[in-house]
Amino acid sequence: MNPNPSKKIPMTIPGGPVITTGRVLEALMAIKQDKLLRPLFGPILITQSNADEVKNNLAKPLPLGIEIVPDHNDVDLPERIINTQVLNQYTFKACLALGCSRVLIDGPIKEKAKLSFFKCEGVVSILVTSYRAGRLKLVRPMIKALKALGYEDMLPPEDQIKMIYDALAHMGDPY
Repeated sequence: MNPNPSKKIPMTIPGGPVITTGRVLEALMAIKQDKLLRPLFGPILITQSNADEVKNNLAKPLPLGIEIVPDHNDVDLPERIINTQVLNQYTFKACLALGCSRVLIDGPIKEKAKLSFFKCEGVVSILVTSYRAGRLKLVRPMIKALKALGYEDMLPPEDQIKMIYDALAHMGDPY
């Protein structure tokens, strides 16, 4: 228990490893941008259940730099995210068990996880960060490809996408 309830305890630890959900990895693999992960975050962890799901869905091996870790069923989750999808639960449990610095996740659960003091990044954030670091030439075609390939659930609402496009245009993204 937290002896000081007013002090927020982070669920992620600076300097720890980064863990991804299978869905984020699948989306990046689908648009052939999984190579962006290692330069941004170093080695990436994924739970066994998430890795199995990615392999089944894409019929491809995991990219280099992805380390499979066991599922951690013995870890309790914060109440706010306890009712998430099972594969997300495995990711959060492993994050807590291994002292991860951030979780790569998208969808409605991402906001609940942030409210539970997990540091989270999503696919669009990864693309924009890669663009700003000079590792990706264009973001807009990647977002359009995600939509076309059925990953709309990984994207923010249209009004936020428009704001991202406007910000990118100010940074020099011509599309």
